[in-house]
Amino acid sequence: CFFTFSISAAESTSIVAAPSMDDTPSAKFTWTIDNFSKLPHKVFSDVFCVGGFNWRVLIFSKGNSVDHLSMYVDVADAANLPYGWSKHAQLSLTVVNQIHSNFSIRKGNIAAAVYHMPTTENDLPSRSIHLALQSLFYKLQYSDTSVATKELTKSFGWDTYDSFMQHDVQELNRVLCEKLEDKMKGTVVEGTIQKLFEGHHMNYIECINEDYKSTRKESFYDLQLDVKGCKDVYASFDKFVEVERLEGDNKYHAEHHGLQDARKGVLFIDFPPVLQLQLKRFEYDFMRDTMVKVAAPNKAFFVRESGPVPKVSHVSEAPPNKGNSVLETGSTLEISPINDRYEFPLQLDLDRDNGKYLSPEADRSIRNLYSLHRYLK
Repeated sequence: CFFTFSISAAESTSIVAAPSMDDTPSAKFTWTIDNFSKLPHKVFSDVFCVGGFNWRVLIFSKGNSVDHLSMYVDVADAANLPYGWSKHAQLSLTVVNQIHSNFSIRKGNIAAAVYHMPTTENDLPSRSIHLALQSLFYKLQYSDTSVATKELTKSFGWDTYDSFMQHDVQELNRVLCEKLEDKMKGTVVEGTIQKLFEGHHMNYIECINEDYKSTRKESFYDLQLDVKGCKDVYASFDKFVEVERLEGDNKYHAEHHGLQDARKGVLFIDFPPVLQLQLKRFEYDFMRDTMVKVAAPNKAFFVRESGPVPKVSHVSEAPPNKGNSVLETGSTLEISPINDRYEFPLQLDLDRDNGKYLSPEADRSIRNLYSLHRYLK
């Protein structure tokens, strides 16, 4: 078994400022463990040095009061350090599967990548999105009071008037990801946005009476799902991959075959580690000549699971009316006026029904099992 740790460490100070790549030492440490199943309950790795200080990895092979592996980064010589010493460290962990690399698991987060984006002493948070995010993440982690987002919104180019306008969360997320992706080019974290959020699906048209099929591969950072007439996320996915018949006046013109009856649809080639679902919460009502809200929540984030899935029972009541909430029990959301309710499962299994959402070229060895992280209104 291989464990690979990437760690960066910055001195903790009373000044609220995010560490930059230039002044933050970083290193990679790989720990090879033989006969993992025969390990004692508590094991330390060899000592390694980052930022002039000694670190080691601590694992509880049978879990630390939990039923799964527990891992910690430990200060190796804590007893010799002065009272009150502290260090701000960002780390990622990769568990390497030596036989099937597709099963290797990397644990990290977008905040760690943002911290590694280079800045200069002339940058201002109000004019630099990545510096504003660095500052915001740092304050969220260490501040004892609520944190303002004024610097971040200013970095978008918004003025006071724009800040009080309602903005579409999907558009905001896409703009933010595009700008971060551009700023990460040429840095050690280049490609992080793509690795976290990019998936691919295949659009196809297949003739029924002729051996002809047209396909087109497309990438996505989020998926737009219909909610009208759908009781839950699975029903929305069923609708997403629903096959359309092209026949009668709507026949498909196939190259070298003329007009043909055909099937048109979409199937997924691969899903990203972090799956963002954008719900189509408004639609145009011709009778009222206005946009009508279909669903209350606007966006949901699912994170791919790597361990066993606990049994989850759903509840019938709606969660508190708060945005940015992490749902810790079963979730059934009340929505109106078109649907009575819409359900998000805590675990989303996109391999269900023998992989009906997957294209023939999808890698079936990858487990597409996700946990609900949060939903945004």
